[in-house]
Order: sequence, then structure tokens, then C-alpha cells
Amino acid sequence: MLRQFLGNEKKYILPLSDGQTWEFKATETMTPWLKDFSKIMQLQDNVTDANKIDRRLLFLALKHDNQLPPEDNHDDWNHFKQGIVYRVWSHNNKPETFIELNNDFIDHQEIKFINMSTSLKPIYKYYAEKNGGGPAHAALAELNGKGILIAAHGGTGKSTCSIRLPSYWTPLSDDMSLIVKDSNKNYRVHPMPTWSDHLWSKKLSTFRTVE
Repeated sequence: MLRQFLGNEKKYILPLSDGQTWEFKATETMTPWLKDFSKIMQLQDNVTDANKIDRRLLFLALKHDNQLPPEDNHDDWNHFKQGIVYRVWSHNNKPETFIELNNDFIDHQEIKFINMSTSLKPIYKYYAEKNGGGPAHAALAELNGKGILIAAHGGTGKSTCSIRLPSYWTPLSDDMSLIVKDSNKNYRVHPMPTWSDHLWSKKLSTFRTVE
């Protein structure tokens, strides 16, 4: 599948507070989708040395003739498929994860945001397995430079609580957060988008780091 990337693609990066930098890029067909995704995630344009990239998410059109890089044994790749619109190839020993999206549904608003949300799962999986962190279904707010997670089951008031916080608090997200562990073994938290807000055109989420 690497053969579909020509080397001139627009690239974005997501630097996280554990020192890892994730790169996102797409083939030409998927470029408009990735551009929208980068706006929501507030990703930076990639001006980083390629040697400083730790992990890559590569987006391309879902086609039955797509093949894994020829030098790799097919059995070494983990394959995940979600219906007819989404397929993921990951490898335990390689930094690339290939995410294939069905171009027939690329402009379908509901599926578009569902795919964007699902595309973060390789990041969540990496931190849950390698870093001692992972995703938290929780709202995140900042108080005096410290991150406070408000965890609860869906529909029990996380968003309402975030809205009603006193003015000296800073709400950052109301649904999902990503916990990572830095080099000093301190836990830091990144707010993640509330995808339902984008489905209903409510607001853009912030993307900041707090301890």
C-alpha cells in the first residue's frame, strides 16, 4: 500500500506530551477528508524532520486490490475491518498504520465523523498497551494549570457539569480525553474532540495538554 503514496502528500503532525510525534497523511483521493479531520483535531502542518516522526497514520481509498508492502509477510500484519467503510492494517514492529476508507461514503456526513472518531483508535490502542495511559471516557477541565477528569457513564451529566463549572475553571472537553505518561512518569491529559458536536455542528473542541 505504500506504493500509493507519492511522497508529495500534505502531512500533519500531532505532538503529544510523552514526546511522541504522530504523522497523518493521505493519498490524493483522501486529502479533502484528512484536511477536515486536521481542522477538528487542530493538527499542525508537518515541518518536522522525517527522522523525528515516531508513528504514522496513512489514509487511502478502500480497494480490494490494495496490498501490503511486498517485503512484509501478510501474516505479520493485524487486520481489522468495520463493515464496508473502514479497514485498518497495523504491525507490531512498524510505525505505520494504514487506514482505508470507502470512497463511496467519503462525503456521507454521519459516516465521515464516525470514521474520524474511529481513526483515533490506533492511537488509543498504542497508549493503552505501550504507555500505561489510554483513552478516558471523561470530561476534562483545567484548574490552576492542573487537569481534572470528570468521569461518568454516558448520559449522566458530564457535559452539563462542564458547562456549569465556575468561571475560574477552563473546560477543555466534555466526552473523551487521552492520558499519556511523560518521560518523568507524570501523567498528562489531552482533550479529544466531542464527535457528536460535529455531527450537530455545535462547536470545535480545543486540543491542549494539562497535567
